[in-house]
Amino acid sequence: MPKKVRLSVFSLFTALIFIFQAAVFAEPSIIVTGDGTALLKGITTVAPGKPVSIFVHQKDGTSGGYFNDTVIERDGSYGMMFSLAGYDISKYDCIVNVAGKEKHIIPLVEGNLININLVSFDRDTLKAKISGELWNSTDFGKDFKLKIDSFVKIITVAADGSFSFEFDFADTGLAYGKYNFTVCSVSNELNKADGQIDLLSASGVLAAIEAASENAVLLKGVLSDTDNLEALGFNESVTFGDLTLDNAPDSFFENLAQIGVKTDSVANLKLSVMQAYALYLMETNPSESNIQKCAEVLGIADGDYKSIYDDSSFALNREAVISYIKDTDFITIDMFKNCFNNAVLLVGINSCKVWSELKNFAESNYQLIGINNSASALVWQNIILSAPFANVDAFKTCYYTEYNGASAGSGSGGSGGGGGNSSQAIGTFILGTPSVGAGNASAGNPSNGSNSIFNDVSDDHWASGYIKYLYERGIISGKGNGDFAPNDLVNRAEVAKLLCSSANLTPETSSEGHFSDVDSNHWAYGYIETAFKDGLLSGRGEKNFGISDFTTREDMAVFCYRLLSLINPEYVASINASDFDFSDAEDISEYAVKAVSAMVELGILKGKGDNKFYPKDYCTRAEAARIFFGVLVSGN
Repeated sequence: MPKKVRLSVFSLFTALIFIFQAAVFAEPSIIVTGDGTALLKGITTVAPGKPVSIFVHQKDGTSGGYFNDTVIERDGSYGMMFSLAGYDISKYDCIVNVAGKEKHIIPLVEGNLININLVSFDRDTLKAKISGELWNSTDFGKDFKLKIDSFVKIITVAADGSFSFEFDFADTGLAYGKYNFTVCSVSNELNKADGQIDLLSASGVLAAIEAASENAVLLKGVLSDTDNLEALGFNESVTFGDLTLDNAPDSFFENLAQIGVKTDSVANLKLSVMQAYALYLMETNPSESNIQKCAEVLGIADGDYKSIYDDSSFALNREAVISYIKDTDFITIDMFKNCFNNAVLLVGINSCKVWSELKNFAESNYQLIGINNSASALVWQNIILSAPFANVDAFKTCYYTEYNGASAGSGSGGSGGGGGNSSQAIGTFILGTPSVGAGNASAGNPSNGSNSIFNDVSDDHWASGYIKYLYERGIISGKGNGDFAPNDLVNRAEVAKLLCSSANLTPETSSEGHFSDVDSNHWAYGYIETAFKDGLLSGRGEKNFGISDFTTREDMAVFCYRLLSLINPEYVASINASDFDFSDAEDISEYAVKAVSAMVELGILKGKGDNKFYPKDYCTRAEAARIFFGVLVSGN
C-alpha cells in the first residue's frame, strides 16, 4: 500500500476514535442531599478497571483531604456514594481524578437522589399518577413507597431506575384537597423526594357551569374564579397561552355561551373553552397564523378546503380569504366552517388568471364546487371571460350555461353537480340569525332536527332547519325523486308559490290568465295569478311574466317586503329603516331601495364580505328558504 494511502486510512481511523470518544464521554456530576449523602456519576473513555479518586477542595484553595475512590466499569461509567455530612457545600468543590488522565473540578449541587418528573390527577377519571427516576443505580429494582397523608402505596422500581405510582382516588380514603407527598426507599426513608399533588374535585364547578351555560355574564363569574380554575386543573395554556380565563373579555364568554359549552367532563369543557377562544380570535384578529393556530380546534385542519388553502403550488389569494372572514359574522363553529370553506372555493376560482388554470382548479375540486368535470377547453375559455365571480353559485350558473350551450335558465340543475356538497355559497346574505319581532326570538334559529326530508339535504346542511320548517308547513316542496336541489337558482314561478303559501293565499283557478307566457296548465299558474292579484308579484312588460327567469337579490327583497306588508302591515310600519352604506348602493334599482333597506334593517338580507350588496345576483333555493323563514318569524 502506498504511504499516502496508509496515512489517509490512519487519519480516518484516528478521527473515528475521536468521534467515538466524544460521543461516550460525559462530564461527572455530584448531587448532595439534605442529610449530606453525596453521589458521583460520570462516564469516560479511559480503560475499564482504572481507579477514580475523589478529593475535597475548598474554593479558597485549601485542600480538604482525600475521600474515597472507585473503578471504571466495563461500559466506561463510574459512580460512588459517600458522605459530606457537616460540610457547607457552598464553600467546597470536589476534584475527580480519573486514573491520572482526567481531572475535573466539580461543583456540589444540592438535590435529591430521586427525580420526580410527572405529577397528574385526571378530574374526569379520578386517576392519579406520580412518576420519575432514581439517580443511584444501587437502588434500581428495589421497593419504594409513596406516602400521601394516611395513604401508602409500595412498588418495585424498574431495572433502569424508573418508577410510576398510579392509583384511583377512591382507593386513597382521602377527602378532596391539596396534599404533600413523599417518595422514599422502603429500607431507608432518608433517600426521599417530596412534592405536592392537587386531588381536587371538579364536579361542583362543572355543575355551576352547567347552570350558567347559556348566560355569558354568569359563565364569566364562574370561570373567572381562580379557585374554580384550580379545581378544574386549568392553567394559562388552556386557551392557547395568550389569554387567561380570569381576564378574558365579555365577547369571549358570549362565544362560549353561544357554542353550547360542554360540561359532561373537564376534557370536553376544555375543548369548549378552546373553541370559543378560537372563534374569538377569528372574529377579532383573523390572520394566516391564527387560521393555522385554530384549524384543529375549529375542525378544518384535515379537510379538503384547508388543503386548498395550504397548497403551495397554487397561488391562492389568502388575504382575500382572510378579508372575507373579517367581514363576516359567525357565532358557531359550523358557521365559521361554512364561511371558511366557501371563501376558499370562491377565492380559489377568482385567483385563477387564465382559463387553463381555472379548468385545473375547478376540475380538481369539482365535487366541492358542485359541477361535473368534463367541459371542453372552449367552455373554459368562455367562462374565464366572466371572472371574477361574485359567489360560487354565479360561477356554477356560468359553467352550466356554457356547458349546456343554453341560456342562464338552465341554472345549476339538469346535468348535475358531480356529487357536490351542500355548503353555503360564499357571499350570500343568509349568514347569521335574522332579527325578529318581540316574542319571536326563539324562532330565529330553527333546529335542524334528526330526520332528513330530502336526499340531497343532509342533517348538517346549513339550511336544513329552514327547509324542514317550511316543508312541514307546506310552503316548499322538492323537485322530484326525493331531491330538493338546494343549490339550484330559484325562478319566478317558484317564488310565486313561496309567496302564496307563506301568506296562506288560495291559488287562482280561473282560466283567464294575465300573462301570455304562462299556460293555464303550468303547475305554477294559480300561484302566479294569485300573487299578481294580491300585489306580491308583477309581470315583465304588458303580457309577459318571465316564468323561468331567476330571481335577483333586489327583487327578492321587494317580494318579501310586500309579503311582510301583507301578513303584518303594522309591523312593517314600525320598521325604522336606515340608510345602508354598501359600496355598490348605486347599483340597486330605485324601485327596490326601500325594500332592500327594510330587509337589511331586519337582518333578513345582508351584504357580502366586501361591503357590497350585489343586487343583480341570483338566489338559490336554499337561500330562498332561509329568507322566507326570516320573513315568517318577523311577521308573526
